[in-house]
Amino acid sequence: MSTAGAEARAAPARPVPVLGRVVDVREGEAGALLWAFAYFLTLLLGYYLLRPIREEMDRPAQQVLFTVVTREEKYKAKTFIDTFVYRGGDTAAAWLHAGLAGAGLALPALSLSAVPFALASLGLALWLARRERALEARA
Repeated sequence: MSTAGAEARAAPARPVPVLGRVVDVREGEAGALLWAFAYFLTLLLGYYLLRPIREEMDRPAQQVLFTVVTREEKYKAKTFIDTFVYRGGDTAAAWLHAGLAGAGLALPALSLSAVPFALASLGLALWLARRERALEARA
């Protein structure tokens, strides 16, 4: 083995010119740092772009539920929906996901496990629509 080869292996990695000005990044770390940044940026953009869209669709859809009820029933139901249904649903979904992932299900199986819940939601929506029409017809 030549001494030049040993010296090349022993030499510390050079800093990356552009990133090296901002953070202490070596050559082998630059790719991981860029991927981490891209992942974080994607999460932030997804959250801040989709949240207003979801809220703009959620609120009018929620208001449709209250077309044939009294004012008192409306405000009692809104409180229940905002506290129990939204927060409880998010918590239950997180627990279910953690439980299924802990049971060893891979991502495709986790995705398929959501299908029965989506179908149940569709069934509930159809039932509520029929009930709302019946209440409207009586009023």
